[in-house]
Amino acid sequence: KHLFSAEGGLAEGTRVKYVTSQEETLLWGTVRSGGILCDCCAAVVSCSQFEVHAGRGSRRAPYDNIFTEAGQNLRRLAAQLLANQEGPPGSPAAAGGHGPASPLGGAGPLNLPGLSQELGLAEIVQRCRRLLSDLDCIAGGCVLCRCSDFLKDGFGPRTIIICDQCEREFHIGCLKKYMGIALDAIPDGDWLCSCECTRIRAALEQQITEGQVAVPGGFHPDHTWQLLHGKETDGRLLQTASSILQESFEPICDLASGQDLVPMMVHSESVKEHDFQGMYTVMLYHKGKPVSVATMRVFGTFLAEMPLVATRECARREGHCRALMAAIETFLKGLQVERLSLPAATESEATWIHGFQFVPMPEEETRVARSELRILLFPDARVLHKAITHKDHPSLTATAHMLRAGGGG
Repeated sequence: KHLFSAEGGLAEGTRVKYVTSQEETLLWGTVRSGGILCDCCAAVVSCSQFEVHAGRGSRRAPYDNIFTEAGQNLRRLAAQLLANQEGPPGSPAAAGGHGPASPLGGAGPLNLPGLSQELGLAEIVQRCRRLLSDLDCIAGGCVLCRCSDFLKDGFGPRTIIICDQCEREFHIGCLKKYMGIALDAIPDGDWLCSCECTRIRAALEQQITEGQVAVPGGFHPDHTWQLLHGKETDGRLLQTASSILQESFEPICDLASGQDLVPMMVHSESVKEHDFQGMYTVMLYHKGKPVSVATMRVFGTFLAEMPLVATRECARREGHCRALMAAIETFLKGLQVERLSLPAATESEATWIHGFQFVPMPEEETRVARSELRILLFPDARVLHKAITHKDHPSLTATAHMLRAGGGG
């Protein structure tokens, strides 16, 4: 069973907490289908991100330090899921299982010989792989070796470096082994992992300098659009973009400081554990007046995400969103980005699917996007995506395997 499942060890609504080795509780959260609803920011995050929010991101050991109210950490719970939930038919777990508050600590170690008699070794191996796959998603880490360990001090093969465009993590040693990139030190300034990311960064910067341009295609003659990014953009434009988004969205607040994260996204800011430096804003104008806004992040050629989209209340149902999407999709196609994703709320999901040809992202690819690209998720939202380049591309999971086999660069 999946670690985050109503039928597994962490049912929806289970309260969890991050606890230090000195038994100090630093942060509480609530299990949701997409991860943990963090008490500090009211956003659904992965376990590794929950650890960062607790101020212990350098530990890289979320499933050792995240506990249920019953005192069970995720690592032990994951091991017991294999023994208890996948146990022989007729066992208490198979007949209904332990509730989220049950004291699972007394179940004892795994008894693989007994399980092998009932299920067969091949099925045990397959279920172990599914469980380890869940833990991979929780841990994140280097996208090439899938290990989350890193060198804390100095410089060496296990030093982690992050691409400033696609935001994936790499071990220095794995870059050399799998991609033929040899680094002698962490570069000054931005570091881009590939020719594709370098090309995309240059195109983004060029688009910013062009200011307002016509929406391509000739179907929206009264519309123009503009790409904005943090300090490279007039602050008054960013304030206008923030106000349009805040008309449509309740504040997405950091509960510790009370600060609304929406302006931080628009201004491409990095404050403590919230890093939106890679976030861009797309502004759509109608007859010279701003009417629609979207936030966008481009993870190399693999995927672009669009966490927030909004139109002024007084200008809705006039086709502005369709013009905005035409501008964004044409621009991403020029960048050779394969797909565009967004977190759709339940009430808007049908509009995105039937009106804009999005489809639900497969579960396995959502897991990769969460773990390796760190897409943004929101409570009660489902990840949708659509093809941009309209040609055959490997899935996110296949791309990850290709990189580990030496196909990156």
